[in-house]
Amino acid sequence: MIGAGTLASVMVHQGCFNASPPFPVPLPSTPRAHYCNAVVAAKPWLLLVLVPTVLVILCAARAPRLVFPVAIVLTVVLLANAIVANSLTFSTTF
Repeated sequence: MIGAGTLASVMVHQGCFNASPPFPVPLPSTPRAHYCNAVVAAKPWLLLVLVPTVLVILCAARAPRLVFPVAIVLTVVLLANAIVANSLTFSTTF
C-alpha cells in the first residue's frame, strides 16, 4: 500500500504541477485547477499514502482474510485517481 500510495501521489503531483506543455500549471477555473486545489489542500501525501495504509492495517487487525481484497481495491482506486489527475491536463471547459 505504501508503494501504490507513493506512486499515486507522485502521479497526482506530476499531473498538477509538472504536466506537459502547453499547460504546465493549471489555468484558473479549469477542471484541473479545481482538482489540484482540492488535493493540495487535503495534503496528497497524507491522503494518498497514510490513509490507505492505515485502512489496510486496521483491516488486518479486524478481518485478516479481507486484507488482500481491500488492498487491491484501494490500489485500483489510487491509480484511477492518479490517471484522472493526469487526464485533466487535456480537459476543456464549456
